[in-house]
Amino acid sequence: AALGAPRPPRPRAWPASCASPHVAPRMPPPACVRVSGGARPLFFYVRLATRALEAHGEVTLSALGVAVAACVTVGEVLKNKGLAVTKSVRTSSVLLEQAADGDDDEGDEGGSAQGAGGEERYRKAKIEVVLARSEQFFQLVEGERLPAGGHGTATAMDQ
Repeated sequence: AALGAPRPPRPRAWPASCASPHVAPRMPPPACVRVSGGARPLFFYVRLATRALEAHGEVTLSALGVAVAACVTVGEVLKNKGLAVTKSVRTSSVLLEQAADGDDDEGDEGGSAQGAGGEERYRKAKIEVVLARSEQFFQLVEGERLPAGGHGTATAMDQ
């Protein structure tokens, strides 16, 4: 490859449960939440997963590497709030490639080896947590949306 020539985009490892024939390969379906490590607050993912549960009845939380702990925490928050029940948990590791010049933003953690074409290959832990709506999901979600002490939304006349 010529110096400064653009590299073709590297495909990301989407969970099999996030694959859909109706969605472009680089875009997960709405019922799959990919949790990253530290990029956003945990409750961003909790709210996102809650909306996915509301719309689809089931959500797959997915994470790689250091984000695995955040993914588990998001699932536990949803379970402790009574919004979700765990259907399955799958763990594995994926083999990723990083250019030898180190311009990949994934970072290198875990075992690595030099691959063909000057790319470094390394493994990352992967988790997929499939959650389903709990029986009391809608009552709990509606209860969270009500203002404290009120039975409905405030109008301009109430203020």
